[in-house]
Amino acid sequence: MHLSGESIQLVKDYFESYLTGYSIEVLDFDHYSKIYILNDSLILLFEVNRNKVDYVNNKGLCKEDLTNNRYIEPGIYGNHYYSFRIVELTNNEIGWKYNNEEFKRKVIAYIGEELIFVPIEYVKFKGWSRYYWSMDIPSKIEYIDKEVPQLRLKERYEKWDGFRYYFIFIEFKKPNNTYAKAVAYSVSSPRVYINTLCKNTVKTGKLYRDTMRGGNYGWMTPLEKAFNLWKGVKRVKRLEENLTYFFIEEYHKEKSLVCKRADELANEFNENSCKFDKLERSSWLQPNNKWISEELVYRLTKKMFKDYKVVYQMRPFFLRSKTTGAQLSYDIFISGLNVAIEYQGVQHFQPVEFFGGEKNFERQLIRDREKYELSKENNVYLVYIKYDEEISEELIKNKVNIILNTNKD
Repeated sequence: MHLSGESIQLVKDYFESYLTGYSIEVLDFDHYSKIYILNDSLILLFEVNRNKVDYVNNKGLCKEDLTNNRYIEPGIYGNHYYSFRIVELTNNEIGWKYNNEEFKRKVIAYIGEELIFVPIEYVKFKGWSRYYWSMDIPSKIEYIDKEVPQLRLKERYEKWDGFRYYFIFIEFKKPNNTYAKAVAYSVSSPRVYINTLCKNTVKTGKLYRDTMRGGNYGWMTPLEKAFNLWKGVKRVKRLEENLTYFFIEEYHKEKSLVCKRADELANEFNENSCKFDKLERSSWLQPNNKWISEELVYRLTKKMFKDYKVVYQMRPFFLRSKTTGAQLSYDIFISGLNVAIEYQGVQHFQPVEFFGGEKNFERQLIRDREKYELSKENNVYLVYIKYDEEISEELIKNKVNIILNTNKD
């Protein structure tokens, strides 16, 4: 059995329920398909495909002979049925949550009949590249960019920095006070990565993840060997007392190059370690305070504004430096209220050596000014929380209310 034409509106309505809370622009793509632009960032194609039953089955029968369910096409030769694809046309940088299997279960539950196959596919953003076996054929995203130029898909892709990767430099102290070193890569936050790594190590006794690289010094064996040198010491204590880390962020459009980059950094970390001596380390229990504070602001904001989508590290297309072309981001963004919250560490107010000293401080001031002006041009209300303010629900609520009341018509 298949989905009939009457299922199109049903599937679309269920899909749109996942978009609640975002600023949305909807465009028609063809007779059935739609394009959704979320927060001027994530662009989704809701694609409806019309297919013909071309196998000889139930020939000569009417639909009513087989089912009275209007959402079902029972597979009568010559009839049409419908399939769906939800395609990311840009990278999901707003933290939009979607579960395709859950979505299909909801549709099945409403239809009331168990389908052997539910033709709803979800396709994550894959960039601009064509299939290697048909390089002369334009990709789907190229076709859509040509058909709907106002989406500016090519421009968005070219100005997109790429997928954000954290390269996490991990050290593990040996009993002789020397260090084993490796570099891990992750799209999740370093804190989450290290927490998962340590949790698994405590459970299994192996300091291991397949995204850790040792470069020329062995694929993650340096850390595991160092961990095993502390036999007789409890696993938790080994990690708490001997593991430290710091990280850098880089953007890469091609995922295939990330592993190679981690190996390069691992070699540099081992061969020129003095270059990194002055960088502040974090331990498993004591991550850097800046990210603790920023994350606390995010968690409290999300808790208080449950009726809105609260996005961490929001990167709308318009928020781009006019001087350098670099993509800027909001620490926290409350969709629906158009309120952005910026946590401002000490480096926003005075030069700090760890954050690049005087030169970076000057650049920081320029970025802050540009962000303010671009926000004003695009009707985004900025709320600032300083490093010396005590972070609380009351502080955040008061600041958001003040900015909203100030900007009432």
